[in-house]
Order: sequence, then structure tokens, then C-alpha cells
Amino acid sequence: MGQSYAQRPLLYHNLKNGSSNSFPPWKDRLARVSVGRGAAFGDIFNDGKIDVVVNNMDGVPLLLRNVNVDRHHWVEVKLIGGRRVRATPLEPLFI
Repeated sequence: MGQSYAQRPLLYHNLKNGSSNSFPPWKDRLARVSVGRGAAFGDIFNDGKIDVVVNNMDGVPLLLRNVNVDRHHWVEVKLIGGRRVRATPLEPLFI
């Protein structure tokens, strides 16, 4: 009754010394309140950078594109096989 679970998304920057800073609301998308109910992390644009998609209840997904110039080192793996060669999500992949 009149209660809302909507909050603005929180984004943190790792300072690499055991602490972090939160980003202030900026650029419209991080200032909007929403009811986020999950997130997926992956290389959406195939550029070697991890992006984030936030699933919003009763709303459109929020895409946070990683535009950092630092590329680090990531490995992309394409699994090929038929129906008999299936891995569970928690099964290790050896390269």
C-alpha cells in the first residue's frame, strides 16, 4: 500500500586498495529509479570488455557499456558440440 522498491542503480569503482567509491547519479540512466531484479555480465559488443545488463521489473533493461580504454586480458571461448556434448553451467572448462 503505497510502498515502492524502486532505487537508483549503484555503481562502484574499485580503488584496488581494499576500498571503493560509489559513482554519483549521472547521465540520466544512473539517476533514474528502477526495480532491478538481476544483472548479466558479458562482452556484449565483442570488444574484449565486460558490459552489464540490468533486468528491471516492469521496465526496459538497462545496458551499462564498458567504455574503459584499458583492455586487460580476456579469453573468448566458443563451445562446439551436438546435443550429447553438453556442459552444465558450473562445469569447469580447461584450456
